[in-house]
Amino acid sequence: MKLLLTSSGLVNAPIRQALINMLPTAPAELTVVVIPTAKNRNSNDKRVFLRILQSLDQIGFGKIDWVDIAGITKEYWLPRLTAADVIYVCGGNTYYLLNELRKSGLDTELPKLLETRVYVGDSAGAIVVTPSIDIAAVDDGDENIVGLTDTRGLHLVDFEVSPHTPEDVSIAGNTRYATTIKYPLYAFDDNTALQFTDGNITFVGTGEHRAFNESTNTPELT
Repeated sequence: MKLLLTSSGLVNAPIRQALINMLPTAPAELTVVVIPTAKNRNSNDKRVFLRILQSLDQIGFGKIDWVDIAGITKEYWLPRLTAADVIYVCGGNTYYLLNELRKSGLDTELPKLLETRVYVGDSAGAIVVTPSIDIAAVDDGDENIVGLTDTRGLHLVDFEVSPHTPEDVSIAGNTRYATTIKYPLYAFDDNTALQFTDGNITFVGTGEHRAFNESTNTPELT
């Protein structure tokens, strides 16, 4: 399985190069599908989508598709995700995103799709693939706008992530949260991404990250 988990997408050259290195062939021969669903329930400036599309265009993908899983049924989105080589899941409200993944059925389809595809998760899109999305609420984070009671993530990996550290999530908040979970917690800033390739974790980008719970609950600058 190949995952690139980010805070803010493909924001710098090392992160974009990491994605290129994960691809099976030249980007020009491949299709990427963008899932913007997590932003459906907020009224924030949507020009962030321009940056996402520009970064994918800069990499040189042959085709960029756009699929809102909350807007069309499985009979329409599944063939398009199956035809893609990269699945890019945007950030937004993590609770809403997880709820829509379950409602649409993508939560059960995604593990099969990722046997042969690369996944890029942006903020909420990164959090949902871990064992729990509870980190999303730390330090006045996402509001549980859908009243989700089951906050278990897709659990595609045996660690959790805390994007936007320290921009939006404090080191203290991460430290407290890490004492409540049994998994390693990796916190990274907006210029850093976690690359997970066949069980191996590396960090790429121009920023910093911190690891919690790798051996104890004491954070270490890495």
